[in-house]
Amino acid sequence: METAENKIPRTMNKDLLTGVWKLTYNLTNRMGADGFSGRMLSSYTDPLTGAPRHLYDEHGSMQPGYYIDRVETKFRPEVDRLHQHIVDWLVGHPLVGVEQSHTGLPEQYMNRKDDNPRILLTNLDHEEIIDLEEEDFIDRLVGRIVLDKGVNAIGIESLRFVLSKLNMTYTDSKYMNNPKIEKAKLRHRLKDYARRGVKESTAINRILDNLAEAKYEYEIKEMVRLEILYIANGMYKYESHPIGVATESVIKYFMNNPDFYGECEMKLYQALKAERE
Repeated sequence: METAENKIPRTMNKDLLTGVWKLTYNLTNRMGADGFSGRMLSSYTDPLTGAPRHLYDEHGSMQPGYYIDRVETKFRPEVDRLHQHIVDWLVGHPLVGVEQSHTGLPEQYMNRKDDNPRILLTNLDHEEIIDLEEEDFIDRLVGRIVLDKGVNAIGIESLRFVLSKLNMTYTDSKYMNNPKIEKAKLRHRLKDYARRGVKESTAINRILDNLAEAKYEYEIKEMVRLEILYIANGMYKYESHPIGVATESVIKYFMNNPDFYGECEMKLYQALKAERE
């Protein structure tokens, strides 16, 4: 027997309407939550059918929309039929940002959504899993940073390459003549950066996956500092010979001229050694 509820269109697979969902309204006023007067979300056009998509209550009665009366609202669609209808309706709304992995929405819905929505709907169970995965990723990276031995250990020179690529300080002049302590200092600096979050840890991981490029960039910085190379009128030069307008072009020049690179590299490490003696 067909009921009023069966006639209600669905946006999501019912199996995905699980856990606790949180609707968040990002405020722009200076008064915070006290200054929030509410926001009405009206019916919208379904991008798949072209038909108006209305919100229905638990009895199958059509509603004018959904009124957001607080900055954060939680829904439990598994235990509340009204919440099930609201969440299913909200995920397809063009003004409500969602993670596609939480909802399984077709691209047609995602393409209609604002790029930077003020209203967000998230599945807290998914968020918790993602947070755990990200925490584990950061912990594993920090564990690698502190390794002293093995194929995955990061030596003091590699620490310099990574920190240089991140535009962070990659030396500690106070401990220039004590590499063991200097390494500990640089390692601590990189660990702190990794612990800021998954974005920072991912950046470190990408550099470690392409350490050769980071090495070139570190060496170019040091060559300029030690006046083996210099920059004039926006051009990197060796003596009076131009070798590139940007770091990338200097790296390409080095790669295409290995003898020249070997000469510059030898001068660099001789100068660095003399600096530390």
